[in-house]
Amino acid sequence: MGHPGSCTAGSSSKPYLGFADGERIDLAMGPNTVFSPRDALSGDIEAIECEYDNGNGQPGDPPSAAYCDGQTASGDWPFTVNRDGSFDYQVHNDGDLVAAFALPGKYFSLSAITCNGAHACVWYVGENYNSFSSPHVFSNPFYVSVPFTPGSSFPIWLVVVLVIAAALVVSGIYVRFVRPRRGVRARA
Repeated sequence: MGHPGSCTAGSSSKPYLGFADGERIDLAMGPNTVFSPRDALSGDIEAIECEYDNGNGQPGDPPSAAYCDGQTASGDWPFTVNRDGSFDYQVHNDGDLVAAFALPGKYFSLSAITCNGAHACVWYVGENYNSFSSPHVFSNPFYVSVPFTPGSSFPIWLVVVLVIAAALVVSGIYVRFVRPRRGVRARA
């Protein structure tokens, strides 16, 4: 993805990276041992936004789907990961990107979870968001704030890359943010 050296690791501690409500991003993950097209669920993954809450009101990965909003799943999910467990949403879906949403917000005003400029979120990427015992990972936390307006300094296009190696499964997932390749545009 991108050119060598064109990515920077997103922070897993404050300050978290921020997106605009409705901003289109890519979700991708390199080779890993978490997902496999040969596992019980065939490596069919989906992604949804979740509160960055450990279930006790403290920052951390959510313990269940009760902390997530299934409405945030893009229409092209689920799809099957590659043989090595890797995936790239944008490549798999002909340049389409995933939208990040402020919750509740303009797009999902009745959401039961809170993801905004003051309450961090994470992406759940996994094989069954109704069962957190199924293979899954979480992105680094991020904020979602008011929509991007032309002329502001907020970066328009960012790519979220979930990078994991077998040795890092226990220690966590790293999020990378990369500008999409030239000539690739998201469908509206």
